[in-house]
Amino acid sequence: MSWQDLVANVKANTARSSKTIPAVKRKQSQSTAAPATKKSKVSDKTRSSTGPQVVVFDDSTLLSKTPIDSRSSKRAFLSGKVFKEVTVEEKKPALTEKEKELEEENEQKDLELKELLATTRLLEEYQKEEMSGKERRKHMMGKLDDLGVKGGPKEKRALPMALGMQNKAKERDAKRLQDAKDLGIYDKSLKHLYVKQTKKKRDRDPGITNGIGRMKGAMLTIKKRDISRIQSEGTKQRRRK
Repeated sequence: MSWQDLVANVKANTARSSKTIPAVKRKQSQSTAAPATKKSKVSDKTRSSTGPQVVVFDDSTLLSKTPIDSRSSKRAFLSGKVFKEVTVEEKKPALTEKEKELEEENEQKDLELKELLATTRLLEEYQKEEMSGKERRKHMMGKLDDLGVKGGPKEKRALPMALGMQNKAKERDAKRLQDAKDLGIYDKSLKHLYVKQTKKKRDRDPGITNGIGRMKGAMLTIKKRDISRIQSEGTKQRRRK
């Protein structure tokens, strides 16, 4: 075989193979595509029927800090100044006619109550000015009782301190009484306003009378009530015996 015949045979073989290769590839692609679709359908069914669904959660965005870009924002952040929050005023809904009338009525009642409290306070102050010290103290204690205030225990003082306070109180009363006499506004009926009156202690020493009757000069006067009381006491003693 010559060189020319060999070259002609190679060319003929390559031409045949170039025609047959595309047809073979088409068959192979069709045969592989069909089972792939079947497998994908089967795999989707199996995934939906069995096997847990995995959800991936990425929290990197939560932990990331907001960058401070400008120098002014850095200075404001490091200055420590308290910035006021901008509050957005909410628009109130429009009131109806009934609500407006009720609001006006409430405002009128508030004004009347305010005036009433002011007048009662003025009257109370005027009454306090007209009261004596004892009456004023009694009035204030009554108000405290109405408010539920309980009085605390009395403070214990040393005897010399207590006696000194009593003497000072007596001196103040005497000075007040003397000032009233000098001004010409003193009267015997008003003595209790200037001087604290003390109750006289009754002498319980029976003496000659033995606590029965009253002794005037050299005469003993006995009432019928005392005689009946003595007789009843005597009868009780006899019954006991």
